[in-house]
Amino acid sequence: MIEASEDFSEVRYLGDGSQIYRACTVFFTPDKVVWAMDSPLQPSQTVHLDRRTGAVELHGSFPGPIWYGLEVPSSGYLSRQSPQAFERNSALLAARAPELSVRVLEDQPFYQDFAHSACFPQLQAALNVAGTGAGNFSSACDILRLQLLKRLGGLYLDADDRLLVTTASGQSHARLFDIPLRTTDDGLLLAPPVSNDQLGLYFKFNSSMIGSHPDNPTLDAVLDEMQARYADDASFYASRPDAQHDPVAFGAYARRLNRLTGPGLLNDVIDARLPWLRQLRELCVLMVAPVTDVHRMINLRWLNELLRLHLPLDRVAKIGHANSWRTVR
Repeated sequence: MIEASEDFSEVRYLGDGSQIYRACTVFFTPDKVVWAMDSPLQPSQTVHLDRRTGAVELHGSFPGPIWYGLEVPSSGYLSRQSPQAFERNSALLAARAPELSVRVLEDQPFYQDFAHSACFPQLQAALNVAGTGAGNFSSACDILRLQLLKRLGGLYLDADDRLLVTTASGQSHARLFDIPLRTTDDGLLLAPPVSNDQLGLYFKFNSSMIGSHPDNPTLDAVLDEMQARYADDASFYASRPDAQHDPVAFGAYARRLNRLTGPGLLNDVIDARLPWLRQLRELCVLMVAPVTDVHRMINLRWLNELLRLHLPLDRVAKIGHANSWRTVR
């Protein structure tokens, strides 16, 4: 087990060579690192490592490997902004996912807090609640995903993203359960950079997959910047060019969308606040540039480890290509 700074400039070995470091599952508290042993040579125990002193304590004694987990509630939120759509979608979910517990989005405490915030009018405009504009459902989704992650934390995936599945012992299960997802209180877990010419997005992080702790100050910064940009571009939701009949105007509109609530907004805040992700993205750009002997400039093994640590979500899910921002109002 090692402890390292985020740029790996400082590395300290905490322990190895003992059965207690055969770890099944590792999780973190503010004061300790805790893991469970998987040893064939001695009884398995839980191990507590003090994050300040490095002292190790053993607790309990178990006859076999110890796995730690938690039950994920099978529930989802459904908006009743449109009563007709709510009834129709409720019936569809009851028929196709009867085990799913459906909760009304507008009844949730986090949403009620959001409804009294300065950001809420932008969501109303994106949904065209007043009926006087064009709205933009993709932008509304951008706003809601950030609010959900800020309040609840967790892993967000777009509806067209697909969890990757692996087969072990003849049974299929999501790779998500095999991959440790860890980040700092202000960090974000993402997939590697992508490009989309129509959005003006070139080797930047997508916002279709985001992992975060709750109450993440980086998400606060994204929401603050979103509000400032909306104040400067309040007419955005008033109209929407037709992509087929006026592709030039729609291209400009798509880039406004990207900057207002889309990946462009997210990347600007990441570049300002999370230097390790900014530098990692720049290394990815360098890897596809026509550079001779790039391996002499970059430690590829080190880069791969950083990608697995900070940008793991391409191993969890496959990004979709529905591009609903083009076709859905």
